[in-house]
Amino acid sequence: MSHSADLDRKVLAAVERLGRALRAARQDVATRHEVSLLGLSVIETLADGRPRRVGDLAAELDVSQPTVSDAVTVLDKRGLIRRDRDPADLRSTLVALTDDGDHLAADTATELAPLLAAGSGTD
Repeated sequence: MSHSADLDRKVLAAVERLGRALRAARQDVATRHEVSLLGLSVIETLADGRPRRVGDLAAELDVSQPTVSDAVTVLDKRGLIRRDRDPADLRSTLVALTDDGDHLAADTATELAPLLAAGSGTD
């Protein structure tokens, strides 16, 4: 095996290990905060402050619109997101985080930061 191929194999193995560790950490965070992994993904996505339509969230998260709609309904019942009319199209709604959702997003980002920093090679 060439040096380049060996290095490629080691990098791929490291990325796979990091991916498994990140998935496990995200599952742990989601479980502790009593949200699904998809719910956590919705919260993380909305943490940038840009409200989105459910269809846009579905496309961004690469899942079906009904699946995201179900997750949004659960998060709405928990008071973590809110739905507002889209001023550009009053037939549509936009989804955004509530203050509680913002706090949860900040908490989860803080909890996951050490793993992400370890993966990037920085402190």
